[in-house]
Amino acid sequence: MTNPRIFAVPRSADGVSEILKHLSLAIPDRAGYIAISQSEGAKFAEVVAKIANKATDSDAALEYVRNVVAAAHPDARTAVAMTGCRAIEIATLIDIAKREGRSFCNAVSMVLAEGNRSEQPTALAYLQRLIEEYGITTDGLPMRPSNTETAMSHVINEQPQEIVHTTANVRELRPESQPHSHYAGASLRGEGSTHPGDVGQKQYGESVHVYAGKAALCFAECLTRLDGKATLMIEAAQTTADGYNWQNKMMLMLTQAEQPLVLGFFAGYIDKLELKGHGRQKEKGITLVNQGNQFFITMIMRGHPPRAVPMPAKDCYPVLTMLLRQMLRNDPHLTPQLILQLSKRICDMHVAERTTAVVANG
Repeated sequence: MTNPRIFAVPRSADGVSEILKHLSLAIPDRAGYIAISQSEGAKFAEVVAKIANKATDSDAALEYVRNVVAAAHPDARTAVAMTGCRAIEIATLIDIAKREGRSFCNAVSMVLAEGNRSEQPTALAYLQRLIEEYGITTDGLPMRPSNTETAMSHVINEQPQEIVHTTANVRELRPESQPHSHYAGASLRGEGSTHPGDVGQKQYGESVHVYAGKAALCFAECLTRLDGKATLMIEAAQTTADGYNWQNKMMLMLTQAEQPLVLGFFAGYIDKLELKGHGRQKEKGITLVNQGNQFFITMIMRGHPPRAVPMPAKDCYPVLTMLLRQMLRNDPHLTPQLILQLSKRICDMHVAERTTAVVANG
């Protein structure tokens, strides 16, 4: 039996490229490697070797490397240039990609896609919003100093608990009424780690965006300040002439009791799920429906029109794995298989309960 190859920590761009090819990841150009060296230092090469050697905790590291190399690749600069921004520092793109995760990478792919370009305007609007949030002018120059350790964050007061969105770096806490950027991709420090000075109040996570014609959804890892439980925040934003209005979004945090139901919905154990009674005045809710060829998710809030988003089947996988990861953080003594088994049983009982109630009222 052949022994698996052991990869040493690469000491040059060529060495890093060899491992990236082995991992079937994109290869940055010379300018991209210079930016990676300046922004990430020697840790990037160490993480690349760790992934190649299949370390037990390499999943989060792989997400980090994928985001960094995507931002350092010339394609990212080409996509950003199509927004009208003539120049931007690659290090800034790396910072954005680490925070936005797969959403940024997917947007770059959609902008440059050769086939159906129906999603290109949405992806361009998303990139434009990111550039504006980072204060970059059309000449690629920052309008204000950028500091990855003091970038924006927010505290959310939903239900009786305060929620802190997960981030890839420490962010200032500020009132929810102010506009804010979205969330992070996985950090080099590893998922679930804390930053010095956080006293365990924040974890690093990621977000997934789903865009549609009239609205968009964001599924973001977050945790409660009161008891530090990992969960998901679901946000819905309406479309405007300038993109998506995330400043006036609807927000709904999953309770721990709801997590196995939502997991079971995306795993196919249940075809329709209604979650009600969210918000301080029980004014918010969400409905998830499996339509056979896609999912259809509607968020409601008393006094506002519903926000409905069709969700392609392919987009459920990152949401499902994100939720499963959060549940494992809350109950690390369980296995993914057992959590899925429990989820199915809970979904079966939920359906039986609803059926019994309908018969009783009927």
